[in-house]
Amino acid sequence: MEAKQVNPSRPDSYERLAHGSGAIASRPTCAGRAPAALRRQLRQQRLERFIYH
Repeated sequence: MEAKQVNPSRPDSYERLAHGSGAIASRPTCAGRAPAALRRQLRQQRLERFIYH
């Protein structure tokens, strides 16, 4: 296994929203069960990133 240094997520990213929400919201299948305020935020266009491992 290789450990890589990764920059923190951007404040305007889906990743930051998911981690900061306290809910598992990074997958569309979970978004329907998220609180209404979080669902509204998930509908906004945000940046995404892909980390290959």
